[in-house]
Amino acid sequence: MKTELSALELHYLIKEFDILINGKINKVHQQQKEFLFGFHIPNIGKKFLKLFLPKLIFLTNEKADYEEAKGFCVVLRKQLNNFRLRGIKQIDFERIIEFVFEKEHKIKLIIELFGQGNIILCDENYNIINAFVFHKWKDREIKKGLIYNFPKRECNFLKLTKEQLKEVLENSNKENIVKTLALNLGLGGLYSEELCVLANIDKKKKKLNENEINDLYKAIQELKDKKINAILYSNNEIVPFLLKQFENIEYKKYNSFNEVISSNITSKGIKERKINERFQKEIEKINRIIEEQGKTIKGFEKSIEENERKGQLIYEKYQLIDSILKELTEIRKKHSWQEIKEKLKGHKIIKEINEKEGKITIEL
Repeated sequence: MKTELSALELHYLIKEFDILINGKINKVHQQQKEFLFGFHIPNIGKKFLKLFLPKLIFLTNEKADYEEAKGFCVVLRKQLNNFRLRGIKQIDFERIIEFVFEKEHKIKLIIELFGQGNIILCDENYNIINAFVFHKWKDREIKKGLIYNFPKRECNFLKLTKEQLKEVLENSNKENIVKTLALNLGLGGLYSEELCVLANIDKKKKKLNENEINDLYKAIQELKDKKINAILYSNNEIVPFLLKQFENIEYKKYNSFNEVISSNITSKGIKERKINERFQKEIEKINRIIEEQGKTIKGFEKSIEENERKGQLIYEKYQLIDSILKELTEIRKKHSWQEIKEKLKGHKIIKEINEKEGKITIEL
């Protein structure tokens, strides 16, 4: 089951959102981090846009039951009721969608599908009106009255030139080409592997020659200009087009990318996934505690072993240790600790005296 969208999948998904253009938003529902935006579209009728923060959004014909509006849902209804959608776009190659609504004035609704996810309401100049979550990072802040600043990526995959590709590859410190494509270009693992297959490049290579770079660049052009051919593979991968790396895996075609996602995603499934993730985090936490306790136990065992050896030595050298202590006691009656330390410098057995802590260090 699909649980999140990559930037490339969002690129293809948004192409199908055009059906909402000029539709009037007439209802907003919310249940925790799940949102449903209801549209009435001229000559078409009702359509719903479903959002699961932080990582999933799609069109659906299905309307679920929701609780009475409260909190941020009330804010959205008040700000967007009866506004018409005039524009939709993906910001650069980020997992960010900008919706432009208009009535007497324009409002921009920005949805972030990364991190913890967010919904930000802005005026037409990107002044923040409200947000689902207010947050401050090192380089930007979501707060009422501030200008909304988009996160910046070094290069846009959709507008990537061959020179930029070369620069990314040359400057990468990743261990192989597939990780460079996944992280530096924001493609994620699945589509980075697909690029390597299309370009016939070993994904484990770190550096490419000129011919391989040319082949990779051609594969990039092919990948970003594919015709939507919504697919559900038997391994549960949901993708906007056929993948060469899965050419031997059975699949089912759908009429649209949104349809294949909507048909295979449910609120129940999302909630179950979140519960499983929470349990997994708890399991990992418990395993870390067990590991730390194991290290502590090993430390205790080593300490016990060392102390047992020390005890054995003390037992074996008891008479010698006893005579040293008695001799020091007698000397202390006539001399200061400083005088005793001076006399004992270079002593074969007594190595250190710490009178403040009452400790004598000897070497047996």
